[in-house]
Amino acid sequence: MKLIIIFVSIFFGLAHILIAKTFGADSIITFESPRALIPDDPSHSGNTSAVGIVFDFSYFGFGTGIFWQKNIAKDWEFISDFTFSNVKNSDEFEPYDRAFNEYYTRGKVSRIYMFPITAGVKRFVFTDELSQSFRPYLTFGGGPSFVLSMPYSEGRVENAPKISFFDSFSDMRWSTRFGFYIGVGSEFQTTTKIYSAINVSYYYYYYGGGGIASMANDPMKSFQSICLNLSIGKRY
Repeated sequence: MKLIIIFVSIFFGLAHILIAKTFGADSIITFESPRALIPDDPSHSGNTSAVGIVFDFSYFGFGTGIFWQKNIAKDWEFISDFTFSNVKNSDEFEPYDRAFNEYYTRGKVSRIYMFPITAGVKRFVFTDELSQSFRPYLTFGGGPSFVLSMPYSEGRVENAPKISFFDSFSDMRWSTRFGFYIGVGSEFQTTTKIYSAINVSYYYYYYGGGGIASMANDPMKSFQSICLNLSIGKRY
């Protein structure tokens, strides 16, 4: 049985070579799509912009927001986003506290949230070597962040009774700080209409002064973290 399979394989191989030499390579019929299934460059498809939702996972926790970007030159895009995230110290945990009969973080005095508005550029790399369905890039940018502090405990006193989230709105304190970010990532293009990307970035916001305290006696004088960003949206 093995000899038969070997013989048939050799026969058809020799027959293919003989036909090719006799009639020429031009006699072989091939079919090609009249247009590229995926354009070489999204900007060539007429879709030069994208808008959507971004999800952030960082040292501080989870955040979300919206983004917008636009092609400004070959391999360059302008990007902007507005996000929301909470800010915590690394030792913040909220176990069930029998003394207060609720979930409580000992030593926590304030709830802190960030609302950064950033603008930057994205530079695609290896565009001539890789498929357009996988588009790695470098990115950098910066902008202001609005920082909101609300009391966690009564009077912002360590280990005082906890204030509910909605009651803490009566003592909101706002500040504004500027920062920057750098990162690497990739877009994944399956169609010309859907936008998806993953990005890993490092961001830094300097607070200065006496800092801002989430935990008593441990003010944070800067916000910095490695952040994983997942983006999904629509090209237009």
